Amino acid sequence: DGEGSGARAELRCPDPACNPYLAIAGMLQAGLEGIEKGYDLPEPMEMVACIDVLEHIEPELLDNVLDDLKRCAMSVGVFSVATEPAKKVLDDGRNAHLIVKPAAWWLPQIMERWDMHVFQKTPDGFFVVVMAKEVQ
Repeated sequence: DGEGSGARAELRCPDPACNPYLAIAGMLQAGLEGIEKGYDLPEPMEMVACIDVLEHIEPELLDNVLDDLKRCAMSVGVFSVATEPAKKVLDDGRNAHLIVKPAAWWLPQIMERWDMHVFQKTPDGFFVVVMAKEVQ
C-alpha cells in the first residue's frame, strides 16, 4: 500500500555522463516529493532490473522489497547481488552492503518468489535472471 515499513523507493538510473551530485540531489528530491504528496506506486512492468541494490537494503526490510519486486516484475527480473563487503561505510559505521551473505543464502529467498532461469557467479557476487512463477 506504499505506507509504513513496507514502502519502497524506485530509482531509474540517469545517464552515466551526468553530474552525479546533481543527479542524486534530483532523485532525493523526487523521492521526498513522492512521499509528501502520496504518489501511487508504479505500475508493474514486463521486466525489472535491480543491479547492485539488494545488498544495500536494511535486512529487516528485505522481504518487503523482494515482495514488491515480485509485484513489479510481471515476467522477467534481472538481479545482481554483491556478496562481499563494500569498500565504503555508512555514516553510522556500518558497511554500505548491509546484507553480506553468500549466494546460498540469497537463492532460496529469490526462488521462493520466482523461477530461476540463469544463475551466474561474478567475482564479487552473482546475478540471476528470473521469471514469474506459473500460476497453477
